[in-house]
Amino acid sequence: MQKQGKFVGSKPPFGYQRDPNDRHNLIIKEDEAVIVREIFNRVANGETTTKIFNDLSQREEKSRIVWSVSTICTILKREIYKGILVQHKTETALYKNEEVHKISDDEQIKVENAAPQIVSPELWDKANAAIAERNLKKHEGIPENPYKNLVFCGKCNKKVSCSFKRKYSKFDFNCERCRNGVFSSMDNMNAMVRNHLKLSENTEITRDFLNQKFEKILIFNRNNIIFIDRGDV
Repeated sequence: MQKQGKFVGSKPPFGYQRDPNDRHNLIIKEDEAVIVREIFNRVANGETTTKIFNDLSQREEKSRIVWSVSTICTILKREIYKGILVQHKTETALYKNEEVHKISDDEQIKVENAAPQIVSPELWDKANAAIAERNLKKHEGIPENPYKNLVFCGKCNKKVSCSFKRKYSKFDFNCERCRNGVFSSMDNMNAMVRNHLKLSENTEITRDFLNQKFEKILIFNRNNIIFIDRGDV
């Protein structure tokens, strides 16, 4: 069914609704599609996702999704808006101690013209090119984060975001969902790693080194960090 371009998800993407004559077909929900087009047009014309989020969150009309910068970024990345239905992105199975794991791009099921376009492919490409260019400039001069994809919130198990503070030239970790107390700096994390592994202060902490040593790192707060060593799971 997925290979035939039939939608099998539980909820239609924002901007779409189920066809009343065929629940596996998507049709445009115009009151939401207007907002999707606005997002793509504004980004393509140089506006930031933060500015768009601030505008959308202040509007009185109700929305079935909660607006955030990450929500807007997700909309911009979804190929469904240019008519390409992408499914089989995840599988539910026991994999590295996680019930759900992501499917690689080449194994996902993509069907063109499976849904009516809300934006043209040209506008979709222009908006995503603008985001890519902005991200490239944003990350110029930022050192590599050796903890990428290793750190999770100890309270909700969500992957912890890592932001680089240019003013202080340092990384900070925090959980966007559990903001209260789930926080640590890179310096504090490195010190905890060295203490856990009984390393000298001069030992360099690299991404390859961390991936060899740890399966996952859980942050509860800056003084409560649990390291799950490889081989312990």
